[in-house]
Amino acid sequence: MLSIAQSSNYFHFVEWSPSESGPKVLKFKKIKHNVDYFNKNLLNDLISDFNPVSKEESNSLTYSIDSNYVGLSSFAVDPKINLSEYISWYEKNMLNNYFLDTFDLFYYPINDTNVMVISINKKIKNNLVKSSIDLGYKMMNFTVDIFSANQMVTQMYCENKIQNYLLWKIDKNNHHYFLYIKNNKFQNLIKVRYSNKIVDYLVNVGVNENEKILRNIESVLKGENGSTDKIFLYQTKIDTKDISNILNKNLDNLVLMDPSSFISMKGANKNKFKFLAYNENGISLRGVDV
Repeated sequence: MLSIAQSSNYFHFVEWSPSESGPKVLKFKKIKHNVDYFNKNLLNDLISDFNPVSKEESNSLTYSIDSNYVGLSSFAVDPKINLSEYISWYEKNMLNNYFLDTFDLFYYPINDTNVMVISINKKIKNNLVKSSIDLGYKMMNFTVDIFSANQMVTQMYCENKIQNYLLWKIDKNNHHYFLYIKNNKFQNLIKVRYSNKIVDYLVNVGVNENEKILRNIESVLKGENGSTDKIFLYQTKIDTKDISNILNKNLDNLVLMDPSSFISMKGANKNKFKFLAYNENGISLRGVDV
């Protein structure tokens, strides 16, 4: 398996093969590269730079894209109306022909009354899929950064039936992302800017009128214990000042996500923050015993 996760202009690679004791990492590497998804040679250039150890063991591919390169939204639906009919109405009345011609849309029901929509430029998706085929890879999963990291949560931490949690991603420019899971089901994706103790809400995708989780997020950002069972924390930015300050508050239900603990990355014990961005390679572990 070859897993690629993009975060800004960095690409995190993990190449692994299955073994009796779980995934056996053959190679991993972080590559800084110009992001031009309209360049048909991007994937070829990236994989050539990575130089996989064994393509025979790594001909399956998963890809996680930075959420800034996709559109994320949601809309309310009437549960009495067939969802496919509602989607047809939504595309006809809420979107224009240019948008429909330019973007592929993926609909994910959250509950009976809310649907999440992920939109991606068709050229970006087609370039990646076609390039993977041309390079001899089978694209197993294509997903978005924090949703891929959520797969890491379910694989590593939810064996004890944790059902309600926040997944917290710290990004650059004072941006924070929160994925709220309730009863093992996605509820909200929220993006905020937190600076000088002021919370600015930038994106709120998912269940409407979820004031409780918004208050919970504000409490967590201020260093207080949240109301969920657990808070799983990681970051993709390089500077570690913020995450160190958060950990120093010793929140009771906070868990630092350390992917090196089970994929045996060399040097993991020297710097607990070094490998946090590799959580976004988590989608490659779907269906795998770890």
